[in-house]
Amino acid sequence: MTMGESSTPMVRQSTFDSVASSTPQTRLQSCYKFMLYTVQKSRQLLVALVDLFWRLLELHLHKVVGLTVFAVCLTQLSALYWLLLLLLLLSFPMPVLNFLTYPLLTALLGAMSLTKMIYQAPLIKERYLNFVSVEKSCDADIIVS
Repeated sequence: MTMGESSTPMVRQSTFDSVASSTPQTRLQSCYKFMLYTVQKSRQLLVALVDLFWRLLELHLHKVVGLTVFAVCLTQLSALYWLLLLLLLLSFPMPVLNFLTYPLLTALLGAMSLTKMIYQAPLIKERYLNFVSVEKSCDADIIVS
């Protein structure tokens, strides 16, 4: 042994002993630091997962759009959807057509929605609608004054 060393070995206090002997304020501070650390790491993990999700979606966007259009075609059976399915079936094997397919799909879906609304407009019964006609209210104001 050299002169600077002591004969008794240093014993480390366990974490439990240090927490038990600490003041309530110190324990509260350590819990606060742990919570901040946990929140920070959780936030970093969430940001990483969101980035990964968007990267995967960017790679497989045409597949997601195709599956969505297929789901719409299956839930709303109509002869008009055959054209959409034909466009999709042509675009999957030929990715060169993707830049034409999706604007065409958007235009066709918009036109189909608009024609369905126009077709169903005469079927709406006026007695079921609760609104006051602008013409009647204007005429009533003119007669009263």
